[in-house]
Amino acid sequence: MTQEIEETVRVLKHQNSLKTHLFHLVHVNYYCKDSSGRYLGCEIALAEFSFVDGVRKSLHTFINPNQIPLGYAYLETKPATGIHLIALPADDFGSESDHLEMLGNIRLFLMGEDGDKTNLLHLYMRPGDIKAVESVLWQLNERPGLHMNAGRDSFCIYSVCKLFHKLQNTSMGVPSEVILPSSFLDEHDLINDTPEFVEGISCFFHEELEAMRYCSLSHMERWSFLIMEECCGLLAIEIVSGKHCDLSTYLTKRARVVYLIWCWNPKNNSKKQY
Repeated sequence: MTQEIEETVRVLKHQNSLKTHLFHLVHVNYYCKDSSGRYLGCEIALAEFSFVDGVRKSLHTFINPNQIPLGYAYLETKPATGIHLIALPADDFGSESDHLEMLGNIRLFLMGEDGDKTNLLHLYMRPGDIKAVESVLWQLNERPGLHMNAGRDSFCIYSVCKLFHKLQNTSMGVPSEVILPSSFLDEHDLINDTPEFVEGISCFFHEELEAMRYCSLSHMERWSFLIMEECCGLLAIEIVSGKHCDLSTYLTKRARVVYLIWCWNPKNNSKKQY
């Protein structure tokens, strides 16, 4: 995985396409993990961003697992629903039962208008939940259907933390033989990032329940913003509100810059502490 990420970013830098390349992030919430290691998903979201365009589009769907294994409906789903609040039965809020159609929508989202299947190869997720994403996508691939099963091995789920580490090193112009600490963005940062309660970047369900921080769609937006916020300046790309960061974060930072400029303006006769 690490070699694949390093090679991907190296090639992008060599081709001068790092700023325009499309990266895809993915996140799932799930009801439970059964004894076979299978995760029963209840929500999935994907986001597409580039450093130049910011977040270009996103995809969000509630998953109807159709059937919870006997013995798991209470003991295993109660802790999960206590976090993401997506309760059973899933039909109550418009979850998708046609898993084949859901898989098709994911493929179309990733391939784009030109139908480029190479975009299916790399999806990035928080390291601790990679197994859950792999499991949910595998189950969607398992569903009986015409030609969809031919691409069951097309999804590769990699660590978004390792991706960010390599992107930041490359954006700073750090030579490939120099290895900087990988603590720029770890899993703890992705779970406890600052804009976790920002409104307007999560789905309607979690917005109404004021549980935005647990929404899969909110995770996608926030992770994209975190990566772009750190790298865009190094790549000489202007931050645009709504594309590279949420509006409230943008306004807060802009107000702070204005305040600092005012404090250090000689006409104000004093330099305030900050």
